[in-house]
Amino acid sequence: LYMALPGSIPTLQAHNTGNYTRVDNLFCTDTLLNHIISCNTVPSKRPILTDHFPIHTTFDIQLPTVDERERWNWAKVDWEEFTERLEEVLGELEPPREIETEETFWNALENFDTAVQWVIKEVVPKAKPSPHQRRWWKPTLTELKKKTGTLSSKSYKKRHNSEHPIHEEYRRMRQAYDMEIKKAKVEKWVEYLEYADTSSVWEIGRLMENGYTD
Repeated sequence: LYMALPGSIPTLQAHNTGNYTRVDNLFCTDTLLNHIISCNTVPSKRPILTDHFPIHTTFDIQLPTVDERERWNWAKVDWEEFTERLEEVLGELEPPREIETEETFWNALENFDTAVQWVIKEVVPKAKPSPHQRRWWKPTLTELKKKTGTLSSKSYKKRHNSEHPIHEEYRRMRQAYDMEIKKAKVEKWVEYLEYADTSSVWEIGRLMENGYTD
């Protein structure tokens, strides 16, 4: 690790003597060190009743973005409407008959695929993801996050009463929230592998070599 805060900068002013000393440091990896724009203390932001100065660090880091192209939102599909509309469109095709030639097979397949794509465009809604969204995130996690935050506030208010049952309730909720996050990540990863094609093999290899992120 490398020291990011220049050595000549004091980080503490003693209350009793007023002397400035250096008791705090900021360390980071060499990779992160190359992205630091500034690293300094901010004495004007020092909280009351403390002699330590806050350390303010600015990094030049670009967040990775996901593909912002619109996609089919299968989670919002009205499958009853989809089935009914597909039956109507398929009913407009030629009646089923025995396929005797390769040409007949490909024509029938093309007509069927065209009918399905037509219904998809007509019935299935589209979703445009946020450029920084976590693809594994689900509405259930949003609800758990909200409940965990509420219990966290209640537990903090009762921090002077260590025997209060809210602390155990908060602990259980926090564990449940953590387990659901891990489960969602695994499910999304498995889904990604199942639908991987030749264009994504190298991306999978890179992820496995460098380790996972959000």
